[in-house]
Amino acid sequence: MKNLQTYSIIKMNKITFLLAILGLTSLLSCENTLIEEPDYSVDASKVFSTEERAQLALQGALSQLEDGFWTNQGYHQLISCAGGFLYRPGSGHITEYNNFIFKDNQAWPENVWNSNYNAIYSLNVIIKYFEDNNPDFTTLSLGYQKVLGTAYFLRGYEYFKLVRLWGEIPMPLAPAIGITHTPLSSEATVYTAVINDFEQAKILLPSGSGIPSKYSGPLKSAADAFLAKVYATQAGWYNMPQLWEKAKIHADLAINSKNYMLLPNIATLHSPAGRNSEEAIFEMQANYSSNLNNLSQAYNPQGLEVDIFGGYIRVQPWMWTQQLGDNLYSDFTKSTSTGKITSVRDHDPRVDITYIDSTLTKIDGSSSSIYPRAKWTSGCYFYVAKYLDPNRTSSASIRNWKVLRYADILLLRAEIENEITGPANAFKYVNEVLDRARSNGKGTYPLSWDITKIPTKEDFRKKIAWERMYELIGEGHEFFEARRRGKDFLVNEFISVHNNFNDPVLAPAYRTKETGDEIMHLVIPLSESSNNNSID
Repeated sequence: MKNLQTYSIIKMNKITFLLAILGLTSLLSCENTLIEEPDYSVDASKVFSTEERAQLALQGALSQLEDGFWTNQGYHQLISCAGGFLYRPGSGHITEYNNFIFKDNQAWPENVWNSNYNAIYSLNVIIKYFEDNNPDFTTLSLGYQKVLGTAYFLRGYEYFKLVRLWGEIPMPLAPAIGITHTPLSSEATVYTAVINDFEQAKILLPSGSGIPSKYSGPLKSAADAFLAKVYATQAGWYNMPQLWEKAKIHADLAINSKNYMLLPNIATLHSPAGRNSEEAIFEMQANYSSNLNNLSQAYNPQGLEVDIFGGYIRVQPWMWTQQLGDNLYSDFTKSTSTGKITSVRDHDPRVDITYIDSTLTKIDGSSSSIYPRAKWTSGCYFYVAKYLDPNRTSSASIRNWKVLRYADILLLRAEIENEITGPANAFKYVNEVLDRARSNGKGTYPLSWDITKIPTKEDFRKKIAWERMYELIGEGHEFFEARRRGKDFLVNEFISVHNNFNDPVLAPAYRTKETGDEIMHLVIPLSESSNNNSID
């Protein structure tokens, strides 16, 4: 598409314009190339002439993330198996994702790529209009500032997601549709832009009351929370230890804002009543009128709530044995001859709250055995229980996606402190999360962490990586959590557990996760690399 001079929304016709500004460009059937000579334009100033209209444009862009299949349920299906902690049954390219084999002709990465870039293009419409027509953002009304701040926030989130998935990527910052012929930006350049977007969001978004309250949109402290994650990701993934201090600054700002709290009851947190709770920092909204963002269908097994196929995303069996075979999380006995768990007397209550395991009871009264009760040589799995919805329809659910919540930032702050000063001053942050978990059970497990249990920085680094998955599994982090401490950590701490798992003795094809350098990122889709004239 020709660069916009007055930042009118230029499309082929009025219908195309309206779809684009409402964030529905994914419904278009235009050619996957640029429109060099458009024959219709509408002045964007009319779209942003009132706060209400600007909010509508923002909601249109946001709806692409909240209601789109490949920005929501389909995205979860891809990163679950490509992350390693979860599994997606299937054959062909699905087997490749499960085994960390990434290619440029795989369908799901291409769909995720296109859908997320469409959302970015819609956000660029909003951002470029205000950048060119109101460069002094302080003169905008609070309503306009919130719209623009949210647009920056969402674009920062999108590019943060894409750079971790693909590494070097095109980074168009202007409105467009289809291939933009934008050259690849280095990962460092993308991270700089992500930081700039979140910093702009921080200036423009509301501060919050300093009292934990129901989530109603991102705040300044949410931008700080993401900035902490951005700096920590760079510090760990790229071995840039100087960035831990910057991560600390922003994590502390998010925590000290007092805008968030841990919800005391974990079962409530992961129930419909936990929508938009005081723990939410950024949450994607779901509703019963859209069937594309149905995470309940993605995670909940068929027959549990409705008799329609589901449960696409399942938990690797070694996640159960890893958590319950750790004496900080469980009172267990292992066989002296096989090393397998033979009994569990007490354990982290998150296992019961987070998972559907052992027996699956369906709405028709029938039941079936799943892991760890059922074990098959071809594979055995159980399910995430974070998206249960008793009122779910055959096509829709009201279960939100908790993209970022306070427990995540507390665990991140513990990790940051360990990297800077060692474990002694880091325990208090992780223990807040563990204390909450323990209060939801018999009051013993998980044990609090201290210097006698976790004496070294290296011990803490390994433990916190697993604790993050025990707390956050099924919330869209798996691909990133597996990789953000670098390839060696991924191979030695996670893939080795998978490939050496022997309870049950699984088929050899199960233990085939790749370990080469190419496992760190997806491959840019062929449709982009072959049509983008700026990519060699």
